[in-house]
Amino acid sequence: DHSQGVHAGFALAKSVDGGASFTRSFILQPVGAMDTLFKNGFQLLADPANVNHLLFAWPDSRNGDNDIYTSISFDGGLTWSIPIRVNDDGSGNGVVQDMLWPVFAADGTLAVIWRDRRNGTGNGYASATDTYYAISRDGGKTYEKNLRMTDSTAPYEKILDEAGNDFMSAALTSDTLYAA
Repeated sequence: DHSQGVHAGFALAKSVDGGASFTRSFILQPVGAMDTLFKNGFQLLADPANVNHLLFAWPDSRNGDNDIYTSISFDGGLTWSIPIRVNDDGSGNGVVQDMLWPVFAADGTLAVIWRDRRNGTGNGYASATDTYYAISRDGGKTYEKNLRMTDSTAPYEKILDEAGNDFMSAALTSDTLYAA
């Protein structure tokens, strides 16, 4: 049971009777991004191969820079794992990741994609980016080596500092990952 605090946290409210009653479970309290320009999407999704398997994904700056994290539940959201770091660049190195999108394939294979600045020149938000992804074949307990999805690094453009709608999405079918 978690009491109210000054920092936002995430909880799952679940109903099995059409909304007449709910059970609630605390997922986590993320450590917020230090820069307001980051695209801090939070994602909750269910594994189509196992209705009791849920995944929560978010960017988190607990190591001093934004990294991609997930937490998993195999009991329908009653309990959640400790945060699992997905990106495999050096921890606390000033390289930031954001704009994430996790996706399950029909067989339960998981892919997480995100915007990554490890190939840029400099630290923080204003650096060149690539799209990276990681695959998990055990429901999000572990991730394979990060792979670069883009074939060229996109230079940082000042227009990214302005308000706008930046999105990432993905689909995973058989052995193919699609991202936009």
